[in-house]
Amino acid sequence: ALVSGLTDVDAITLSTLRLYDLGKLEPLQAVSAIALALGSNMAFKRGVVFAGGGAALGRRCAPAMLAAAAGAGVVVALLPA
Repeated sequence: ALVSGLTDVDAITLSTLRLYDLGKLEPLQAVSAIALALGSNMAFKRGVVFAGGGAALGRRCAPAMLAAAAGAGVVVALLPA
């Protein structure tokens, strides 16, 4: 999920939800995989923003990206173990 999420979150999300639907993944496993993919995707995009747009643009985009990653973390934390 971590590597797959670098470039695309859709594929890992659909694959994970399919495995969950088939009963091969528990809810925490499914949400964790999607959250890892989202986190790695946000980190990659943040790197692209910093590299392509410079530090000023990177600082302006960072709060929204960190908020999305934090939201995924909260969802994972709230799921029963």
